[in-house]
Amino acid sequence: MIFTHIPLGLLNVNTYILADEDSQEGFIIDVGGDFDILHRQIQNMGILVQKILLTHGHLDHVHASNEARNILQAPVYIHESDKELYKDSKIRSLYGQEAIKHLDIDFLLQDDDLLTFGRHQIKVIHTPGHTQGSVCFLVDDNFLISGDTLFRESIGRTDHMGGNKQQEIISIKEKLMPLADVTEVFPGHGPSTTIGYERQYNRYLQ
Repeated sequence: MIFTHIPLGLLNVNTYILADEDSQEGFIIDVGGDFDILHRQIQNMGILVQKILLTHGHLDHVHASNEARNILQAPVYIHESDKELYKDSKIRSLYGQEAIKHLDIDFLLQDDDLLTFGRHQIKVIHTPGHTQGSVCFLVDDNFLISGDTLFRESIGRTDHMGGNKQQEIISIKEKLMPLADVTEVFPGHGPSTTIGYERQYNRYLQ
């Protein structure tokens, strides 16, 4: 599998690129901004982007999703519970005038959905708490892209609209902690970690 990430946008969101090494078919996950940088990377790698997946609807993770959708001609996927957060300009206007652009959604994700690219598979894991529609993506039962749900020694903040700390902790404990200790976790911001490391050292999960 081809797998890499680029921190993009004002808040350095980790934008992930995944592709099948034979067919070059792939996905991008979260488009925080700076689409020109991402586009050059995709072109240099020869990736054929099939889908744009969003871990949740906060502006820093979706800022360039429409631009990516229009230029790459790839559909945008987000969990159904973040549909209004993603599309509502009144909510996004809290982040400033730049946020009041129309955003398009093509498909709504649900828990346990399976998405394929080439020989590879992504399972959607609904983990409400950071937002009501937050999801994580389990890739080939091997590694996890956790968005803003789980970070190294931390969890996503819950003081924004739709956040619920207790709900987020329950989501992590019930949905993510059952994964194998060796499962690598790639979050929406910052460095990677593993399920085993977080099980032992994440103070929010003790």
